[in-house]
Amino acid sequence: MKILSIQEVYRRKFKRQKGIKELKYHASGHCVHIGKVSPGCYGCFVPDQFNRNILTGIKCNLNCVYCGTKSLKEPDKNAAIKEMAIILRDSRLTNYAPRRISFSGGGEPLLYLDKITKYMELFRDIEKDTKKDPGIFFIRTEF
Repeated sequence: MKILSIQEVYRRKFKRQKGIKELKYHASGHCVHIGKVSPGCYGCFVPDQFNRNILTGIKCNLNCVYCGTKSLKEPDKNAAIKEMAIILRDSRLTNYAPRRISFSGGGEPLLYLDKITKYMELFRDIEKDTKKDPGIFFIRTEF
């Protein structure tokens, strides 16, 4: 086995990628894909105030041996309150134009239906107030 420097690994990776003409790059090269990026993934790779990815938590109903989330911690209890305040602030911008909202985390987002429900209530209130509907919501699992 030969140990390579990180620079050598990246050099080889980029050389391989250049050979595949169909590859497309987004998010400063962090999202490399063939074909279109799924709208749910787009929210993570190109986040802005109108493409939101809301992290629900790390609980999972599986126990995969390769999973890296075992070393993660649940989001701070105040994180959701801070995120909701930011969403509310952004909804007051004159150029507010929500496009897509996704819910993800390190585990299974559907184990956090209470949290998702609170966010959806906020988005419904904002929609009533602003008359602007994101229209696209995703719940994504990480495995």
